Amino acid sequence: MKRTTIIVLWIIILSNCKQDIDFQKFNNPKVWENSKTTTNSIYDGVEYILRGFEQFDIIAIGESHGIKDVTDFYIELVKNENFRIKVDAVVFELGNSLYQGELDNYILGNNNDTLKIKKLWRDHSSSILQSSDRTGVSRFLKEVRKINLASENKIRILAAEPPLEWAKIKSSEDLFEFLGQRDQFYGDLVITEVLNKKKKALLIMGSGHFNKCKPPHQMIDNPISSILRATDKNLVLITTMTTDEFPFDQLPNLKKGELIETINPIVGELKIGAPFLKDYPLKVQTDALLYLGDMKNIEYEGHTPFNDHVYENELNRRKELIKIK
Repeated sequence: MKRTTIIVLWIIILSNCKQDIDFQKFNNPKVWENSKTTTNSIYDGVEYILRGFEQFDIIAIGESHGIKDVTDFYIELVKNENFRIKVDAVVFELGNSLYQGELDNYILGNNNDTLKIKKLWRDHSSSILQSSDRTGVSRFLKEVRKINLASENKIRILAAEPPLEWAKIKSSEDLFEFLGQRDQFYGDLVITEVLNKKKKALLIMGSGHFNKCKPPHQMIDNPISSILRATDKNLVLITTMTTDEFPFDQLPNLKKGELIETINPIVGELKIGAPFLKDYPLKVQTDALLYLGDMKNIEYEGHTPFNDHVYENELNRRKELIKIK
């Protein structure tokens, strides 16, 4: 089999490998059976997602961070009027919820203080891995702000990182204790701010956090399984990923932006590694893959220098806590 690296977005109708709860009822919904397909369970990605929101309150995207094609797909979604009519909020991982108030004001156009908005990702737990500002997040938030200023159907953005105060982090133990709360906080936020309020939302988080399959040896739920346990609601999960173990040569008609369900035997029986679980076929981890391009043609988000010596000194302090160079 030819090894071709691509970017895909995988969509999961949630179930679970672990049988302590009946997740089978969440498998293989027929929401899109009347959708116009191209061939062999292939659909237009945007249409597939919009049809999903007709029946489901939650569609979740587990992404590969920092890829321009992924951000462009989000922007295509929020620009779609039907998306804005159906969806109330976008919940995203790369935002420190300590600054939710500033984010609400910015998204609604009540202020344009970009320095405060940068704190969403500059004070995120992943800031210790950053060497420049997150251009993709900034670009997406600017687009949502512009849309909200011009549209009656406004989208709220919910920052899904627990409120992290870096001034209180004095050791690696402090940080690791915080990191252990992230998935649970995300799931709880979706329940309290979306489902309990009868809202609909698009969820965005790193692909390693979202999977419908929870093996028996994993004791802690990911955000998706925790939502299912708490609400018993059916959901659709979407995740962006990079992989070099996909038989793209067997899908010559798959175009960028199109989606293939894992009932297609070419992809459903594959067992591939991170962010997937190597020991399980894709068909039990996800229900569809959305193709976003061949990896050799993928464009990454640009790098915007911090140009802030005070912040750079603070960032060096954080990195020193866990000896990151």
